[in-house]
Formats: sequence, structure tokens, C-alpha cells
Amino acid sequence: GAVHALSPAEATHIESLLGNRVATYCVPQGPSTHVLRDVDRVGAKSGGDGFFRFVFVGRLDVYTKGLDILLTAFAEAVKAVPGGRVELVLVGPDWKGGLERLRRQAAELGCEERVRFTGALAGHMVREVLAAADAYVQLSRHEGFPLSVVEALLLGKPAILSSEIGTVSYPEVASSAHVRVVAPRADEAAAAMVEVVRMRDALVKEAQEGVAALRDLFSWERVAGVHLEHYEHVVHRK
Repeated sequence: GAVHALSPAEATHIESLLGNRVATYCVPQGPSTHVLRDVDRVGAKSGGDGFFRFVFVGRLDVYTKGLDILLTAFAEAVKAVPGGRVELVLVGPDWKGGLERLRRQAAELGCEERVRFTGALAGHMVREVLAAADAYVQLSRHEGFPLSVVEALLLGKPAILSSEIGTVSYPEVASSAHVRVVAPRADEAAAAMVEVVRMRDALVKEAQEGVAALRDLFSWERVAGVHLEHYEHVVHRK
């Protein structure tokens, strides 16, 4: 009776496959309830050591998540930021040898002391890492709808996101002043990372001011309501 798409980009893919043979409706998911239970507390920052921290959350799938691109971009950002006082925190489980591959790459790039791997973390610990970060970054070569992006945005974090992530096909996300959408390329990502470091205070302010609108977009209550409307329509039509 209908096909649910998680993003406008996914809706386009579905329609290109099925044409007008079935109705398609688009509604996102909300954050993991294991990570965010109280989204009113945003912008928390522990730190205090003068470092700017980028964080990524997800399995260490080097190709899909563009983690090789991310490390190359980060190494360039370290060189461009005065004093090199930036850190990259990668949160997530190893994936088919990705951890060792990334460690080797970081060593080859000379930024291993600035890259930290936490391994898999429980939901509340993921929230703590996100809350303590200055910005979120994900440079996936292809990605449907990663919940970590939603969680970072709802915690009021500036974000650098690949144009190949379905979430950024929502105009509300792509047009947000604190979101930088880049091609999954090291040069574009590095430039965005340096810009975000330099504009930290302004972007944090914009991110926190934009949380209310994004909270509505990614509200599980709103999402459930949209699904119910479509279910009722399909049942009535049948």
C-alpha cells in the first residue's frame, strides 16, 4: 500500500526503482533512546584543556564510513590549526580489521597522537562523548540514515557531513547554519574542519539555537503520528 522512506534521498531511490506503482512517504527516525533520554540538555562541554574535539560514532567500516578520508582530512587540519590543538575521537566497534588499518594510517600521516579510539560504548557513554565534543564529523561514501548524526544535532553540535548521507537531503538539516555539507573528499573536509575550529563559538551558538526546530523534525512522537496517518489511509483504502 505504501513504502516508507527515511529521507528525501531514499524516497528518490525508491521512486526510481518502483515508479508510480506504489505511494512513497518520507519520515525520519528519532535518536536512539539509549543515547538521548533528555534532549533539553544541549551543548555540554567538559574539555578545558584547549583542544578542539571532533567525534565520529559508528562501526569502523573504513570504506563505507569514509574513515580513511576522515583521517587524511584530519591530518591536514592538524597542520592548519595553530598549535595543532585538535583531537579526533572515533567511537565504535572494529569492523573487518578497520581498527588496525586506521591505526596504521594515522601513524603514516603523523597524527596518531591526536586520534583516539574508544571501541564500542554503551548508549549513555556515547552521549557523554558526544556532549564533550566540539563538533561531529561523518564523511560516509554512502549512508542511509545514521542515528549518530541525529543524536549529535540534537545535542547542539556543529556538524560536518558527507553529501552522500541521506540525512542531509532534509532541507532543515542541509540549510542549518551550523552544518557543513561536503563531498566525501579529504580536501573539502579538511577545509570545513579548519573553518569549524575557527568559528567554534559562533557555530556552537547557532547549533544550540537550531536545536528546537531539529527536535521537532526528529521527534519520535511526530514520527509515530505520521506513520499512523499513513497506516490509517492504507487500511481505509484497502
